[in-house]
Amino acid sequence: MKNRKLVFRYIVLLIVQLFTVQCFSQWRVEGTVSKANCIEEGGLGGSILVQVSGMSPPYTYTWTNSSTSQSLDNIGPGNYTLTVQDMGAHDTSVAFIVSQGACDPAPEIAFSPNGDGINDTWEISNTSLYPNLQLTVYNRVGQVVYEHKGNYVPWGGLSLIGLPVDGGTYFYIIYEDWNNTKNTGIVKGSVNIVR
Repeated sequence: MKNRKLVFRYIVLLIVQLFTVQCFSQWRVEGTVSKANCIEEGGLGGSILVQVSGMSPPYTYTWTNSSTSQSLDNIGPGNYTLTVQDMGAHDTSVAFIVSQGACDPAPEIAFSPNGDGINDTWEISNTSLYPNLQLTVYNRVGQVVYEHKGNYVPWGGLSLIGLPVDGGTYFYIIYEDWNNTKNTGIVKGSVNIVR
């Protein structure tokens, strides 16, 4: 009879010890996700920076894109899963989503339409995504000096009547869709013409 009591106490003690180990040893995986660049800018540039704690370091890292580094840099938009394993062969998996950054029209801040073949026109990135784009350029007193609707053709610094505008600062408004009456998708700023 004494032997049975001893075995029972040993089993109860073992169960409590296992529960305690599992309860207080936990993973903590924290990640900071940065958006990827616009497709017209290469679509990469996203990142996932990860900090891991808990269980038994050192850790090994395996990402769904086959990387084995702790963090990912210069990645495109998509779903990424990280599996972390500690030295005791315990593992956990965490999923991250990298979204794509906004692809708004991105105008250059200056151009020099002097005929030398370098920066002679005003370049605006990402305009191919906006076939209904409307661009209006104003001088410093608010007069319209240039206006364009539809697929963007780089502006060469000519006025509405075809004459070169003076060097200086001009202000612009870009409507991503001129058919849109809700005033969303508006980019405003200034551009310098150097002559």
